Amino acid sequence: MRRNRIENAVSFVGKPMWGALVLSALFLTLFSAFFKTKNIRIHAVMMALEGGSLGVMFFLLVLFDNPFAGPSAIQPTSFQKTIDSIAILQKH
Repeated sequence: MRRNRIENAVSFVGKPMWGALVLSALFLTLFSAFFKTKNIRIHAVMMALEGGSLGVMFFLLVLFDNPFAGPSAIQPTSFQKTIDSIAILQKH
């Protein structure tokens, strides 16, 4: 299972897809700016919530697009244990 995880640990969001995602986020933000409300504070809160949710989504995309970096990074502990075990077996 770990071997499959490491073998599959490649970038799955290509540059064209990143461009499309960023452009879509910009269009969504611009589209939301055209809504007219009587209370400007409510509009500001709506825009802030939208921007925050887009920020969280992009953060998760970056996190999952780089499997060897960040808090959920693939660690070499199991691989190191295997190398240590092989070294012990080779000594005997």
